[in-house]
Amino acid sequence: MLVTAHHLNDQTETFFLALKRGSGLQGLGAMQQQSVLFGMPILRPLLGFTRTQLENYAQKEKLNWITDESNEDNRYDRNFLRNEILPKLRERWAHFDLAVQRSAQHCFEQQQLINDLLSEIFTEHCQIKNQFKLCQFRKYSLAKQTALLRMWLAKNQLEMPSKRQLTQLINDVIFAKEEANPQFQLVNKVIRRYQDSLYLTKRFSDLTKCCLKLEQNTLNLPDDLGNLSVQENEHNLIFYWQDYSVTLEKTNLPISIRFGYSGKVKHHPKRPREDIKKIWQELSVPPWERNRIPLIFYGDKLKSAVGFFRVFDAF
Repeated sequence: MLVTAHHLNDQTETFFLALKRGSGLQGLGAMQQQSVLFGMPILRPLLGFTRTQLENYAQKEKLNWITDESNEDNRYDRNFLRNEILPKLRERWAHFDLAVQRSAQHCFEQQQLINDLLSEIFTEHCQIKNQFKLCQFRKYSLAKQTALLRMWLAKNQLEMPSKRQLTQLINDVIFAKEEANPQFQLVNKVIRRYQDSLYLTKRFSDLTKCCLKLEQNTLNLPDDLGNLSVQENEHNLIFYWQDYSVTLEKTNLPISIRFGYSGKVKHHPKRPREDIKKIWQELSVPPWERNRIPLIFYGDKLKSAVGFFRVFDAF
């Protein structure tokens, strides 16, 4: 649990910063006394007190506090509001902060109402946290589309995009041509479309030119893919990666691990050689995952995509 010292003046500043960004109800709802961030409960017990009230209490109780010198730097938007704009508004309207707090609470409650009304249909679209199904999505109004997408992003605890960004996501990704593999970058995440669903993923490194020699029993793979290990028995080598494994015959050729391959392979003894892209499609492997699956090579010959298919010799 995290307990913060945010007070009523902080709430006003947060509301105005959201207003400056053109935020919707979610952003204008500002801070709540209780919330959750990345699974951590956050409490703000002082949100109902003004800064002056807290300073008076601290002085009365002879408490010491630290003043951050950067708070005087009006190049920062929050400081500009705090030092230049809001004092004039409070001078004109003594209860201005309380009025802003009420408005923020109204926005929060309206957002909660929208979420409640859309809860059932949202559950139909989002049964897995990082996946959003697009079935029937085209039939909704733009307002309903954006509301559902905001709910999905909020569920994944992402910063809310602007209206322009949401419109771009809908037009360029959701409604892109069926054969396209569109994507949309949002901070350090990527929203991708595949088989009538949106997927939220990390930003992955390009591993297509990566080639690692397997010279020991364990190999550390790049880009947080974990370890690949190999065990040997009398006749075979057994390769392990995550929850997958594959058994291959022993070899005297150098063994390497790669992540990119194009061309035809024979992945079934009774089927002809087929383009590897078709094989990935049959296995329902999304395009961004295909270059993240370890490919085992004996010399220059592909032998297996660990956990997905083996390559058989053509006769």
